[in-house]
Amino acid sequence: MKLVALISALLLALTAVFRFAENPPAKTLPDAQSAAGVTQLSTSDSSDGPRRQSGSVRLRDCSTVLEQGRDWMRQVSGYTAIFHKQERVEDQLQDQDTIELKLRHQPFSVSMHWVDDGRIVYFRQGSNRNRLTVRMGGWRARFGWANLNPDSQLAMSESRYPVTDVGILRLCEQLLEQFAPNNDREEGVFCEWLPDEEVGGRKCRVFSVEYASPQVRPDYRRSLIWLDREWSVPLMVKNYDWHRDEATNPEGLIENYRYEQIVINADLSDEDFQIPGSHVGAKVTMKSSKD
Repeated sequence: MKLVALISALLLALTAVFRFAENPPAKTLPDAQSAAGVTQLSTSDSSDGPRRQSGSVRLRDCSTVLEQGRDWMRQVSGYTAIFHKQERVEDQLQDQDTIELKLRHQPFSVSMHWVDDGRIVYFRQGSNRNRLTVRMGGWRARFGWANLNPDSQLAMSESRYPVTDVGILRLCEQLLEQFAPNNDREEGVFCEWLPDEEVGGRKCRVFSVEYASPQVRPDYRRSLIWLDREWSVPLMVKNYDWHRDEATNPEGLIENYRYEQIVINADLSDEDFQIPGSHVGAKVTMKSSKD
């Protein structure tokens, strides 16, 4: 009887092992707050204290959430999203672009497909001599594909930043760099914690940061930041500067970014970041930019 019981126990154990091998537990990332540990903000969400404060208190709150989001996003292998982008380039506020985005962090890789005119950009770090592979949109698509340096004049003709600066992680880093010089300033900066809003169906904290004068912040007058409640990353950012055109841009909007329909840790491979059916750096029909 003891032998029979021992054999039965072994069979049950082996069955459990095989079931685990066939259906391993799904890998999930904790939310940003859990990953970073519990960090107390200066005023909790339920507090009746002032939500608009002069000086660095609220700005440090915003930076604290951004640091949690940055650290969490560094654990993400990549994602897909719908990316909305609007910028003022050479004093001209561009129309808003809607872009199907694929992004991988290691090696840094980007695929961008403009929904409106069919423009396509591919980039994979370490391949194609670190150049973009680009096909223009609309009627210009007839000219085929081109290799361009990311910071060349042609590649930057309708953008404030190179493609290598795109993405939620880089946006976290840019905001932290923007706030760092004023995190300890007691005057000249006003930061307000606004009521929560949704971006693409996801609940967000909303911060407004205003600067008293160009001497405090010469490039930005105001920033509005929507930070995802779960992930602590910016899903939408609007930046305003000191130059306003009452006719075409009365508020001085200079940058407007929004990420929606985000799929975290999407299954992405090298093939997602190159011309379909080709290898990265394949011969293209236009000459490469030398800028």
